[in-house]
Amino acid sequence: MGRCLLMALLLALLGTPAALGQAPPAQPPRPGQAAPLRTGECALLPGGKAPVAHIADVATPLSPRSLDLIYFGKRLVDLTEADFQRIGELSQKCGPGEGILSEEKLQKLLSVVREAQKTRGGTIAWAKQRMAEVEALPVGRARLTRLNELWTELSLHESQMTREDVDGFAAWIAREQQALYDAAPGQRPAQRATLPPTAPPTAAQTGAGQPAAALQAAPGPAGPPPPARPRKPGGEEG
Repeated sequence: MGRCLLMALLLALLGTPAALGQAPPAQPPRPGQAAPLRTGECALLPGGKAPVAHIADVATPLSPRSLDLIYFGKRLVDLTEADFQRIGELSQKCGPGEGILSEEKLQKLLSVVREAQKTRGGTIAWAKQRMAEVEALPVGRARLTRLNELWTELSLHESQMTREDVDGFAAWIAREQQALYDAAPGQRPAQRATLPPTAPPTAAQTGAGQPAAALQAAPGPAGPPPPARPRKPGGEEG
């Protein structure tokens, strides 16, 4: 009887993973416990804090302002077809886990992001067209008036661009206005107003109360642009 008990204990010990030199199977993290860190290529996912699972299920079009969120180490606005293909490959290899989407969810995310990118691209084209129209106007009051109108138009379109796009367009408008103020004759340097990059012009800056001929007769922008040139919508330098 004692020999049988000893053999049973020996077989039980030899049958355990530790006795056979094998590591015990990984256990899923308990609720509230942090998931283990990913290594190698799997560490590329999620690569940001964008709530991609929620974005994939949005019932209304995604605002282009959300394209600033980061996933796979990039802003959503910069993700390409090749990026989504690579994300899909890694998701199958490294999933499941937080920030890793199923194939169905990933296709939904691709569709939502592409639509927002398309909307943003159309607004960037609108902004570049307006900039070309202003640059084609002669230096004078008509050009200043058109720049003033662009502040209102920008406020109507800013939800269709990223924050960087909006800031770049606003800085361009402000720089063009300042060039007209600097070129107007009869102003001492101390009297020149500097327009904040994202604020609409004041009455003093638009020339209210000043002779219209002062801006109409302006010979052209004076001096080179500032050393740090703002970026135009779409990422180009102004």
